[in-house]
Amino acid sequence: MKITFYKNLIDDKLEIAPMLLLPFVENAFKHGSQIDGVVKVNIGLKVDENELNFTIENSAIKKEGSKKGIGLENIIKRLKMLYKEDPFLEILQDEKLFKVTLKIPIKNEE
Repeated sequence: MKITFYKNLIDDKLEIAPMLLLPFVENAFKHGSQIDGVVKVNIGLKVDENELNFTIENSAIKKEGSKKGIGLENIIKRLKMLYKEDPFLEILQDEKLFKVTLKIPIKNEE
């Protein structure tokens, strides 16, 4: 297993909804596939003044006819409940990679 974690935080005290990112991380490990003998998981977390950007990708072998589980549907519903403005969520899969990109607005309270 090869895990890479990149972070760029302007405020390490920033708080988001509990367990918001965990299902994406769990899915990356649960559904990751060995390619050339290695399961790869790359996680990126970047926060600027207005937005949290989260990306996670894992090696995955695309299976024909596979269905999306209810886990992703539940995450999407939760995001819509938490953030009135729809957050940007993109889920991509190709033959050897599964990637999730999530961008959520940050409220600046001064």
